[in-house]
Amino acid sequence: MAKISTKQLARYAADQILQGADSKQLAGAVAALLVAERRSRDVGTFGRLLETELALRGKTQVVVTSASPVDSLIKERLAALLGVEGALFHEVIDPDVVGGVRAATQHARVDLTVAGQLKAFKQAINKG
Repeated sequence: MAKISTKQLARYAADQILQGADSKQLAGAVAALLVAERRSRDVGTFGRLLETELALRGKTQVVVTSASPVDSLIKERLAALLGVEGALFHEVIDPDVVGGVRAATQHARVDLTVAGQLKAFKQAINKG
């Protein structure tokens, strides 16, 4: 049986994402395939190839992390702060985020959480 290449797998995943597939289910299926084929070392390569494939199609994944669901207007504003057009949002609910929101792409990050703001404040105090 011929193995699917990591690049082919990334193209397939990009197709599925753009068709509205459930990202958790898709991630589980990709992970299961890579583990079954003893290719878990390819996870990082797969992630980079997926980001590249989406970028070629004018899309960028934005991971939004907060303690509760984030309004679509806020997501769009976060994408603008990150300089992203054609954002595909993946929302992570993290009860450890006390307040605020964090958003990240492969190349940029904005941390507007309470903890992030306190960390920035502490760094500013220590510099001055």
